[in-house]
Amino acid sequence: MAHTDYSFTKGDTGSKVRVRIIHSLTGQLLVPCNGVYTAYIWVKPQGAASVKRTMTVLSGANDGFADYTLLGAELLEGELQTQVEIERVSNGQIVSELGVKTHKVGPKLSM
Repeated sequence: MAHTDYSFTKGDTGSKVRVRIIHSLTGQLLVPCNGVYTAYIWVKPQGAASVKRTMTVLSGANDGFADYTLLGAELLEGELQTQVEIERVSNGQIVSELGVKTHKVGPKLSM
């Protein structure tokens, strides 16, 4: 019997998207990141409009990464598309834009 792998579950709270912050020209991890760059994520749930959200830029051992905790309302069954933009704080220039990633959101099983 075939099965489908899902990235997220419908309506879940606490699910995170974590990205490595890479400079688009050099391909290298952007470090230091916190205070120097801002990360945004575009979130487009199945059948809904895309919304731009601010990501948490991490520091310390996780410097060069950012994450975003998805809202339950963003996890609609079907496909969830995300795209991340990294902006330099000093001048607002976008230094990296990751491609669109498609995640599968599966149903929540009930009893």
